[in-house]
Amino acid sequence: MGAVTESTIREKRDALARDQAALAATGRLRSDRDSQRAADAAAEATSSQAASAEAVSQCFVARPAARGGANERVLRRVFHAEERRARERGRAGAGRAELAAALEACTGCAPRPAEVRAMLAGRDTVDVDAFLAIYRDVRAGALPFENLARAMAAFAALCAAIPDTAAVA
Repeated sequence: MGAVTESTIREKRDALARDQAALAATGRLRSDRDSQRAADAAAEATSSQAASAEAVSQCFVARPAARGGANERVLRRVFHAEERRARERGRAGAGRAELAAALEACTGCAPRPAEVRAMLAGRDTVDVDAFLAIYRDVRAGALPFENLARAMAAFAALCAAIPDTAAVA
């Protein structure tokens, strides 16, 4: 065995110090990278939640808060389009088929024939004000509309499964 010289010890100590500095820098880089990834994930979650809220607001015409609001105008436009189609087919006004089509266009769910008959309550046709009243009652759950009730329950379950933004951040 050769003698260990002071210069060899110094070289080994310098190499060890460089390795420790490199390890510390790598640890800082990993920590910074992990922090950035966490921040990116939180931003993506917030963005996704905002996008899903926007998509939901586009899917459902949703709660007309007051007469004459934007939602009511959309509902009226949908009803009048269905009523116009009925008149083009030679019918006197919006009946069962048109009511069902308008409700499906406004809610994304098709009512069953028996439910439409119950909504008409013995009438052959409905006017726009009757349609708006039916729509409000359907949304409030006062009139039977099983497909919409199932869709809203599924939507509520989906919303419950989405983590709160505050918890993510």
